[in-house]
Parts: sequence; C-alpha cells; structure tokens
Amino acid sequence: MTQQTPAFDAGSALSALRQSEASVRRATNPNPPILYLLWGTVYTLGYLAVHAALFGWLPMNLPLALTIFAALTAVGAAISAALGAHAGKGLRGESRRRGMFYGLTWASGMICVGFIVIALLRLYLESATVIWLSSVIATLLVGVLFAAAGAAFLDRFIFFQGIALLVANVGTLLIGPGPYVLVGWLAACAVLFIGAVIAARRTTNRMG
Repeated sequence: MTQQTPAFDAGSALSALRQSEASVRRATNPNPPILYLLWGTVYTLGYLAVHAALFGWLPMNLPLALTIFAALTAVGAAISAALGAHAGKGLRGESRRRGMFYGLTWASGMICVGFIVIALLRLYLESATVIWLSSVIATLLVGVLFAAAGAAFLDRFIFFQGIALLVANVGTLLIGPGPYVLVGWLAACAVLFIGAVIAARRTTNRMG
C-alpha cells in the first residue's frame, strides 16, 4: 500500500503562527496595562519634579529633582525587567531570540540617549535647554520603537501609540524649553495612560 502524505492544513499553520507571534508579544511587551501605567507614572512624577526645580514652583533644586527622576526610572526599569523575565520563561528558539533582540534594541537605544545627554552637558547650555532637548530625543526614540514594533507585529494599537508619542513630541519641540514645556511632557505621559486603559480593555476582551 502507498502511504498518503497528509494534506497541508493552512488553518492549522496560521493558528500556530499566531500563537508563536502572541508568545513573542508577551515576552517583548509583558502585561501592557501595568507597564503603560508604570511608565506613565514614572515620567509624570519625574517631569513634574524637574519642572518644579527649573521654574521654582516648589522648593526643590535641580540636582534633587534629577535624582528623583533617576530613582523613579531605575525602579521602573527593575519592575519592567522582572515582568519581562517572568513572561519570557517559556519561550524557546526563534521566539526567544526575537524577544531578546527587541529588548537589546531598547537597551542600546537608551544607552545612546545617555551619551547624547552627556554630549549636551559638555556644550554648557542652560539647564532648561539641556533637559528639553534630552526629553525630545528620548521620546523620539520611544515613539519610533513603538511604531516599529506595531509595524513588525501588524498591531495597529501599538503603531498608533507610537505615532501619538511622536505627535506629542513635536509639540514639545515647538513649545521650546520655557515653562509651557510641561504641556508637551504631560501630553506624552497621557498617551501612556490612555494606552494602559486601551490595553486593559483588549486584555479583558481576549480573556472573555
């Protein structure tokens, strides 16, 4: 008897592909509602502290404000790393590598931003100008990475969130380093908070 070769099941193949893609998403963006809420809070408190020090509406000097911002960022990074490690435990092979490369892209981008900030400090610009330019560069990077991730995973939500961050960043750039720069900063933070609400609803719908 001739053994028949099983017919190719396009539906099963598509389902397997989607499951693999979902696994990578969980590893590269674990628990989006918590992460969006976390980083929205980190940047809101950090920007408020820096703005208060720059423009004197709270009795706080700039080194203290920057220390608070740095401490908040460190806490946010630690929590994000812990969530990412937990979410990526079960990944193997190509999915694990894709998640690792995506994480390395974020890390290398942030390190580059740090070197750019150091270069700006060496130009002896006013503190408000250095912080304004640093925030614009950092938000540009985050917006581009969000949009790129949305394009790679064909996820309109992540893509348009990246575009929204870029639009808010253009506003910050146009406002300049004056007191009203807080409007642009908080607009970018609002994108993250809105993202937390939308991501929570998406998660609830998938579970339902």
